Amino acid sequence: MSSLILKIESLFDSLFQNIGDNFNGAYQSDNKEVIQLRKRLREENQIPTTKDDRHNLSNDAHNIAKDYKKALAYYPKER
Repeated sequence: MSSLILKIESLFDSLFQNIGDNFNGAYQSDNKEVIQLRKRLREENQIPTTKDDRHNLSNDAHNIAKDYKKALAYYPKER
């Protein structure tokens, strides 16, 4: 009985791992050319993940929101 439970758990782990990988775009192809292309694209299109990069992006978003509010306040509403 316990071996059956372990097999079922293993199947569910595998299923959810595959779903998660596909959702995150991490599906691994057997085609070496596709794998190399994905690797190159990941290297070329790095998402800023350092603490400073995230802080700078947060500041940019905050500044855009402030500028938008200023623009709304500057232009009177059409009546």
